[in-house]
This record gives sequence, C-alpha cells and structure tokens, in this order.
Amino acid sequence: MNFMRRNKILLISKKEWDRFFGDRRMVISALILPGVLLYCVYAFLAPNMVGLIIGGDNGSRVYAIHPPGVIQTLFEHAGTSLFQVSHDEKKDILGGISYISRGREFSVGVSARF
Repeated sequence: MNFMRRNKILLISKKEWDRFFGDRRMVISALILPGVLLYCVYAFLAPNMVGLIIGGDNGSRVYAIHPPGVIQTLFEHAGTSLFQVSHDEKKDILGGISYISRGREFSVGVSARF
C-alpha cells in the first residue's frame, strides 16, 4: 500500500512539474521576472536613496570626539562634514543641537578601540 501511495505522489509531482515548465508565461513570471524586478530596484532606487541620506548636499554635519581613522575615511568618502571637537565643546554642541531641532538630537558612542 505504501508503494502505491508513493507512485501516486510521484505521478502528481511529475504532472505539476510538466505543467509548470510547459507554460512559458509561468516560467517567466515565477523565475525570471522577480530577478529582473529586484535588479531594477537595487540598480536604480538604492543609489538614489543612499545619495539622499548621506550625500554631501544635504547639509549634514557630524561632530566627533577623537574619531577613529575608519570613521574619518567613511565620512570623507560619503562627502559629509566631520568636525573633530574636544570634550569641553561637547556640552555646547549638544545644547545647540537640542535648541535648533527641539529634541531631535542623535549621538552614537564608538569605543576608542574600534
């Protein structure tokens, strides 16, 4: 009985396999079209979004206390202004950010061993 059941499952699987690959529209819509759409999204939309977020023309300024070389290189490559400040200037800068943006400040702590 187990042998008969297995044969029926294989027969149904073969029929579905033949039906899927026998129809060109189904192969194109299921296998090729999703790949083309993903390529279009990543090729055209992603660079524009990255340009909007970290581009040099958006007026972003980043203040850092003793930033590592990797971070400096990253911001130079992105075209964003990176200003090195001392610990004494930290409170003044954070106060200015809070005053201008009404609490929308953003700070990230990176250890010196980064």
